[in-house]
Amino acid sequence: MLVQLKARDVTMICISRAPLEKLLAYREPMGWSFNWASSFESDFNYDFERSRTRDDVSAWVDEAPPAVSRFAAACGTDPVG
Repeated sequence: MLVQLKARDVTMICISRAPLEKLLAYREPMGWSFNWASSFESDFNYDFERSRTRDDVSAWVDEAPPAVSRFAAACGTDPVG
């Protein structure tokens, strides 16, 4: 996929809320080579409306489909997390 994007002069970058050291430690054993940035301890995700506060999520999580609980558990968190 990255080769196809590069051929079209497109750059892919992922942004996650975890600290960069944690992201890079996860990326290495996966064999990934894409650019990955951290928005840890910043408002970046909230500024672009890509993250929600626990209070915001709590308001609708009770109505979420069962898959949300399964995905959360697989990630080691709860649906609100």
